[in-house]
This record gives sequence, structure tokens and C-alpha cells, in this order.
Amino acid sequence: MRRLKLEDIMALTPCLDWTRARVHEAMRGRSSVTASDILDAEHVPAQDRIWLLLKGKFFKRGVLILIAAAFAEHVLPIYERVYPDDQRLAQAIRSARLYVLDGIQSCDNAAAVASNAAIAADQASDNADYVDDVDDVAASAAAYVAAASAYTIATATRSTSYVVNAARAAQNAAAAAATAAAIAIATDAESGERHYQLSVIKQYLDAQQEEAK
Repeated sequence: MRRLKLEDIMALTPCLDWTRARVHEAMRGRSSVTASDILDAEHVPAQDRIWLLLKGKFFKRGVLILIAAAFAEHVLPIYERVYPDDQRLAQAIRSARLYVLDGIQSCDNAAAVASNAAIAADQASDNADYVDDVDDVAASAAAYVAAASAYTIATATRSTSYVVNAARAAQNAAAAAATAAAIAIATDAESGERHYQLSVIKQYLDAQQEEAK
């Protein structure tokens, strides 16, 4: 079972407010933590637990792609309500699953579709900068989740040129959507989304551990 020590976590370069002292305190006396420990660490914000679980190499490459696709699919209806004719995000989800489960998509094809999805999400977040409509702002926040998921997909498929494009689009979408989401979407809705994401991670973690027995 994979365990992360303090040094391992710091090597992943967490955000600046997670200093070495704060990470040590969050570990609550443990010399190392497992994925299950992280899942159960309710004293740590959900978004930070999700980050560490996905960055900490607890999952196989294909599982990471499936988790990212599940995250994106959960917010897809919000995006499609505002952009019903834009199929790029839905295409990325389908392509990712085909790549992992059926081996139909090539690595480059899956990453290219993911990159296009991230660009679509970036454009949606740009649109939300100029409107006051709650639906548009909600779509922007949903697009951010999809963009981050697309980045994960592109990274996991290890196609460097597409990773760069997807990462840039996801970064821009995050900056534009973060403020919009905080204003337009209720805190309990965001909390619910994080709870859903943690439940997805737990589902795949349980399955992976069962398979390893």
C-alpha cells in the first residue's frame, strides 16, 4: 500500500499556504499517510485532499483518466444548458473512456480531444467575464472543472505537446471561474460537488484495492 511521508508531500509542491509546518500538523503525528488516511482527514479542506489524492500517485494512469472523466461528466449538464451546441467537453469524456476501457483511441487522439475541451472551457470562462447572467457564470464554473479534468486526461496520456495547451487553458479558466463561482454559486453547492468528487475517488480507490488482493 502506497504511503506518503512529509517529504513526499512537499516534493509535490503544494500551494504556498501549505507550508511544511502546516502539512506536518495536518498529518497529526503520523510518519506517513495512505490514500484512506487522506480521504478521512476531514480537518483538511476537501479540495486539498482531492489534489493530494490525484497528485500522490495512488492511482494507475487509466484510473486517473476515468476519475477526471467522471468529474467532468458531473458538471456537463450545467455547461450544456448554456452551450447546447458545443460538444467538445462531451467528446473529451467519451474519448477518455474509449482510450482507457476499449483501447480505441490512440494516446495522441485522446489528448488532442482533451486539449480542445480545455480550450472550450477557457472560452466559456472568458464569456462569463462580460455577463451578469447566473447561468453563464455557473457554466463558467462548470467549465473550470471540465478544463482541469481535461488537463488531467491530457497529462495522463503523456502527450507533451497537448499537455502544455490543456494546462494553459485550464489555468486561465481557473482564474476566471474562481471568482465567478464564489459569487454566483452557493457555498453548499460547491461543497456538494467536492463531496461528490471525494466519493468518486473513494469508489475507484476501493476497486483498485480490491483488485490488488
